[in-house]
Amino acid sequence: MKLSEKIIAACLCAALSALPIFALWYNKPQPQSSANEDYMLLSDSVIRLHIIADSDSPEAQSAKLAVRNYIITSYAPLLETWEGKQSALGKAQQSLPELQKGVNSFLRRSGADCTARIEISRSYFPDKEYDGVAFPAGEYDALKIMLGKGQGQNWWCVLYPPLCFAATDADPVDLDSSEIEIRWKVMEWWEELKAKSRDAAGQDADATNGQDAAVPMAAFD
Repeated sequence: MKLSEKIIAACLCAALSALPIFALWYNKPQPQSSANEDYMLLSDSVIRLHIIADSDSPEAQSAKLAVRNYIITSYAPLLETWEGKQSALGKAQQSLPELQKGVNSFLRRSGADCTARIEISRSYFPDKEYDGVAFPAGEYDALKIMLGKGQGQNWWCVLYPPLCFAATDADPVDLDSSEIEIRWKVMEWWEELKAKSRDAAGQDADATNGQDAAVPMAAFD
């Protein structure tokens, strides 16, 4: 066999051996563009709330829900006055010492035997659905509250904009009650956010078309 024939045969063998690997790569499920677009829009727009219980004991889970009630009724409404996610992030960061002091004071008054550590961080969240709106898995900015050892079940919500709220007529609210109903207004907000995003994209397209139309014909001479 000539040298050139040997080279061709070797190349064919290499190509054939690579076919299974290529097939696996080609058939690998690719992320849907719409899900990616939803994730980017949500990640750029929200601050999530992540509360981790000390343990899965009934007492620890009750403390977690009590802290949830405290945050939603006492803290989240303040964020309604803040314009835009970045402004909310900055002001939330500034208020962390006061917030942690308030949560720990509340835990002491409630008789809980744990303390809270609070931070704002960018963390991975799995797929989660709120009020019929799917939040794709990915990294989100979040206010993270770890109670005690932080080894219990989580509770998640959207802190900013404040999309979960306590539905109760009680005044003052019984923060220790696990019967407080948490309602959501995610769907309405999500439809408004998508509409604004479409409008912004349309304005950008119109501006681009306007710039193209304004190019003098002499530029093409």
